Amino acid sequence: VSMAPCQVVCLAVIGRKNNPLFLRCYAEDADELRFHYVIHGALDVFEESSRASQTDPFLGLLYPSVDHRVYGYVTTSNMKLVAVTNDGDTRESDIRGLLVRAHGLVVDAVSNPFYVPGQPISSAGFETRIRKLVNALSAP
Repeated sequence: VSMAPCQVVCLAVIGRKNNPLFLRCYAEDADELRFHYVIHGALDVFEESSRASQTDPFLGLLYPSVDHRVYGYVTTSNMKLVAVTNDGDTRESDIRGLLVRAHGLVVDAVSNPFYVPGQPISSAGFETRIRKLVNALSAP
């Protein structure tokens, strides 16, 4: 019996002051407010993990919920990337790769001279490249 493929249903970038810089839902029937709560809940786990002097930026599975799995990645500047997947067949190495590549896109976006630090990332190019990453992982 094979499980359904993993699908990223939400991806978020959280600033160092725990302010959301980017949050997009990719599930067709997504309740965005619900994912704001899921992401907010993940921030507590980030705090606990950062106290453990983590050397790997990929924190792995932060917590599973009934319908989803929440994965985390923290940068050296304490920005946080959160990927929420459905409860499908998830390979942690795939999520790690997604978050590493997403981190590269975040670095590019915040390095733009027109980006105002601490403000939401509103670049259409950034959003398109993130969507391509998510779609590539979610494809069967």
